Amino acid sequence: MTSLSDIRSFRFRSVDGPALMAGLIIAVPVFVTLIAGLVNGGGDAWSHIRDTLLVGYTGGTLGMLALTGIMILITAVPAAWLVTMYQFPGRGVFEWLLILPLAAPGYVLAYAYADLMGLMGPFQVAIRDVTGLSARDYWFPDMRNLPGLAFVLTCALYPYVYLTARAAFVSQSVCALEAARSLGASSFRRFWQVALPAARPAIAAGLALALMEAAADYGAAEYLGVPTLTFGIVRAWQSFGEPAAAARLALVLVAIVIGLILAERYTRGRAGSQQSSTRWRTVSRARLPLGAGLAASALCGLIFLVAFVLPVSRLVWLVMESRDSIAPIGRALFNTLILAGSGAALAFVLALVIALTVRQSGLVAGFARLMAST
Repeated sequence: MTSLSDIRSFRFRSVDGPALMAGLIIAVPVFVTLIAGLVNGGGDAWSHIRDTLLVGYTGGTLGMLALTGIMILITAVPAAWLVTMYQFPGRGVFEWLLILPLAAPGYVLAYAYADLMGLMGPFQVAIRDVTGLSARDYWFPDMRNLPGLAFVLTCALYPYVYLTARAAFVSQSVCALEAARSLGASSFRRFWQVALPAARPAIAAGLALALMEAAADYGAAEYLGVPTLTFGIVRAWQSFGEPAAAARLALVLVAIVIGLILAERYTRGRAGSQQSSTRWRTVSRARLPLGAGLAASALCGLIFLVAFVLPVSRLVWLVMESRDSIAPIGRALFNTLILAGSGAALAFVLALVIALTVRQSGLVAGFARLMAST
């Protein structure tokens, strides 16, 4: 935090230049959105959106975030605990396989699952072929709604929480777990009352990051037809032709993101755990009995199957099915690689510059850290 004494004794140091530049690069689009949303009126389009659509957009976004957060937690945290604390068949493979869904964007998974679960998808076609029923005679999950969107975003984003939770479990106090075991605590009680409270700050940070990604998603929400703020922003800009109205909707989205950041910081607070000198000792994984080990393997395999194998396999199948009519993608692939490489390099440089100022005090360091958190 920047104090009043920092303001009074402010002196521009050589190390402040890169930090200031990094902070400004991040801050410019945020400030432009704030100014455009607050200064410009938005015209009749904004009045229409405010009176008829804003509640739906905001409610859809908040409902999506709540449902996605719950689904991410019940998916990622148990998986991280299992691969960290127990030895079971395939554990070493699942440890990295469960990260792979990060490579599949949410809108790609939305397209794949909408096709898989659709009326003419392989699952419903198989049901009708086997049973002889018509589409009206049975119920089947519909992906084009809020739960479907939350499911797709969970598949795409749960690795954020999985990675942070696994890192927290690996670096936890081994002595605390051993003490709990010596006092007769069951495996579930050691997880619920010892490991989970210690890992809560890391889990909250990963969840906040995943939910900020979910809040900014447009492709999946648009394709599945769920009204969210990002859907409204693009619609206000393209359909209504009112950038000012889109900026005002963006302000609501920025407020939600700031709320997620504040909630994460409040949850983290001064949380921590007292570690003993043995904290860096490798966690001793307990070997699960055959039945429990197979159940753990099945759980991890099911998560990987649903989040990655099924949608990616469907996409590969569709590509092979229509390979004769696919347009050349060489140029698009080249542009994608250039944009991805440039963006990753810029993000790395900005993150490195800001990370080097973490232990610095002063106005510039505080400004850079604040912008990085947004």
